[in-house]
Amino acid sequence: MHGASVSAITVLSDTEVSEASRKRLESAVERCEWIVSDPAGTEVAAFNRIVDDAAANWILVLREGEELSDQLSLDIAESIASSRAWGYRVSRRILYCGELLRTASRDPGEVRLFHRRRARRRPDGEMKVQGTVVRLASRIDVVLYASREEHECRLAERFEGRSLVRRLAAFVRSLFSVGLRAIDPVVRAYLWREAGWEKGEERRVKGGSF
Repeated sequence: MHGASVSAITVLSDTEVSEASRKRLESAVERCEWIVSDPAGTEVAAFNRIVDDAAANWILVLREGEELSDQLSLDIAESIASSRAWGYRVSRRILYCGELLRTASRDPGEVRLFHRRRARRRPDGEMKVQGTVVRLASRIDVVLYASREEHECRLAERFEGRSLVRRLAAFVRSLFSVGLRAIDPVVRAYLWREAGWEKGEERRVKGGSF
């Protein structure tokens, strides 16, 4: 169907992809091209021109803070070598201090991997693929904060700290608001740090509303 004898891929990202992600993908795919060009902020026509000029037929779109796992890299390599689809939806999972952070709903995913001759970005920003589109089982990792210390430092840069009493009150409110997810120790650790700072009540994380 795709007629490729060599597995090759062009990665479009809005920032430099981490060295770890590069190594994982390069170990799974024979040839990788890395292009830094804000996929989300680029105009539709300009984005489609970048896709047309790519060295590889297969395009992978990544955003800031996203990482490729070993399994996802292998799934990508297998997908571009197969004949089962022209596009692949990939959902994301949120990692907090190296562990999965359960959000209110699972990211439905979007077309991130596609054959450049069968896909175009529409004016609304969505990718339109001519042909079969399937979902990959593996997900892109979004590193919210690599450590608790980093989380505290980022909050301290933006917000005013709460007293212990106000922090405890905010923490209890947050526990009630997340329902059964409150039993998850990763969720509790995240909420405890968030509760220590004065800010808007709505909490959002990359990949979904918390």
